[in-house]
Amino acid sequence: MPLSAEPLLWPLQSRYEDERQLWLYLIGRRGEGMGLERVRAELDVIAAQIDQVEPGRSTTLAVARATPSTVPSDLRGPATGAAAVLMGAFGLILLIACANVANLLLARGTARVQEIGIRLSLGAGRARVVRQLLTESVLISVVGGALGSLLALWSFQSLVALALPTAIHPEMPVPALELDFSADFRVLWYALVLTIGTGFVFGLVPALAVTKPDLNTVIKQDAASTGGGRRGGRLRGTLVGVQVALCMALMVATGLLLRGLYATYTIDPGFSAEGVAHLSFGTDGSPPILDRRMLEEVAALPGVEGAAYASQTPLGESRTGVRVRLPDQSESEFRFAEIDAVTPEYFPLIELPIVRGRNFTETESTDSRREGGTRSVIVTETTARNFWGDGDPLGRTLLWEDTALEVIGVAADARLGALGEIDPYYIYVPRYERGELLVKTQNFAATASSILAIVRERDPGVAARVLPLEGNLAYFRGLSWLVTTLGAGLGVLALVLAAVGVYGVVSYSVTRRYREIGIRMALGAGARDLLGMMLRRTMRPVVIGAAIGVVAAVALSRVLSSVLFGVSPADPLGLGGAALLVLGVALAAGALAALPATRAHPTVTLRYE
Repeated sequence: MPLSAEPLLWPLQSRYEDERQLWLYLIGRRGEGMGLERVRAELDVIAAQIDQVEPGRSTTLAVARATPSTVPSDLRGPATGAAAVLMGAFGLILLIACANVANLLLARGTARVQEIGIRLSLGAGRARVVRQLLTESVLISVVGGALGSLLALWSFQSLVALALPTAIHPEMPVPALELDFSADFRVLWYALVLTIGTGFVFGLVPALAVTKPDLNTVIKQDAASTGGGRRGGRLRGTLVGVQVALCMALMVATGLLLRGLYATYTIDPGFSAEGVAHLSFGTDGSPPILDRRMLEEVAALPGVEGAAYASQTPLGESRTGVRVRLPDQSESEFRFAEIDAVTPEYFPLIELPIVRGRNFTETESTDSRREGGTRSVIVTETTARNFWGDGDPLGRTLLWEDTALEVIGVAADARLGALGEIDPYYIYVPRYERGELLVKTQNFAATASSILAIVRERDPGVAARVLPLEGNLAYFRGLSWLVTTLGAGLGVLALVLAAVGVYGVVSYSVTRRYREIGIRMALGAGARDLLGMMLRRTMRPVVIGAAIGVVAAVALSRVLSSVLFGVSPADPLGLGGAALLVLGVALAAGALAALPATRAHPTVTLRYE
């Protein structure tokens, strides 16, 4: 279509006639041998001429240097935010695993403290012993990193194949793209550096802790009584607390996501999508075949209960915003409002009630401009409240650029742009032709075939699809399911790692105190008393870590507000359920590790070395 046809295609817009509208880009190609300085000089002359014609205008020129093509910032922003959340979650998992390994190395080093003490007393330097322990920790990290990389390369393509269809809106035409998600050398180098770095950092602290013993005390003690001292005990408790805190943060986020997923399936969107289909062309705008006669033909099809036009479908991909303000407000005090041009049949078709005032008439839909250029509009309840508070909105006026909008009705609030929010400003204007065709029917398959037959009869070259409106609801629910599934998987993995860490620390503590336990049992201590004594000491860092994790989770969970439909980031059920689960699993892991010692015979524990 030529630019001059814009008023015929989009009568609500007047960009073509407004030469000050910044909606076109001028693109030029430099001639052969034409340098940038000469082009700039000629553009400076043109800019000065424009400034003379329009007093008060000042045009400046900026030279953009050639740079490699990148994804535009407006498209990169949402993906970067999602990637940051995922990287943060995976970083927490890495820290939990590293704390587990550090605890293991500390326990292993403490068990070898006599050996290390003898090495040091025979002249081995501390740096040499630390280097030996670091070599062992880095070797463990490299082996684990190699296995993890192989697992990632094997599973990632399958995960992407499952997740990608969920992330594509049903109205979006899927292009024939070949997406290559295979890892390149930068990814592998990143994994290698991260593996060696974490192995070094989290192996250094245990190595330094166990290579600074009191040699006289260590050599005199036997292996069973050497427990690493208070310093080693505090470090082990700190590592357990860190694991539990990080696990608590992930589990709270998982609990909130599960609550959000439940809300997406139970929330009332404010309209009915059941039995509603819409005609999608997968292109911007609508073709000329969508006119009043086609609307009447579709409405007359057998099984069709109603048909309507709307410029955008509920929970659809396309959205249109305009600047509106009150008559007594300046142009700088405008509000961005979503605008939807609909026919009168739209509201009853999706069962969206008009709570005050009236619907559009056929006359208003055919000729939306009344005498004096005023247009009739219907606003939502939230829009009326934001503009006029508790006042009566009927008969009030809004300004859209130079057009006056008179409110004739108030429609109920509905979640039309996204399932998780109600737009603060949403306006309906009358339109009879063009837009998205919506149809109410109880026989989707037969009606879809009949609609496509009408489309092919009018224009055989138009590619069209008839989609159920419930697919838009399913899209948002699918996104929530995808995020919740990933979050739940990470939460369960964190919980398993934390449980293993608690089990290992309690088990190690029990083995170092086997002789003490035997003496207490020989003196008459009961199994319950011994179990309580061991759990009280080892569960203290667990409780402290859980408390810190809840506080951190409340702060971090606000990042998830974009996918928490109808759930507060401080949801008490999600927070409480996650906290009880983590504490219960940690307590069970500790009891399971301590229980064998309470069942052993005192003579066995007294002989333990």
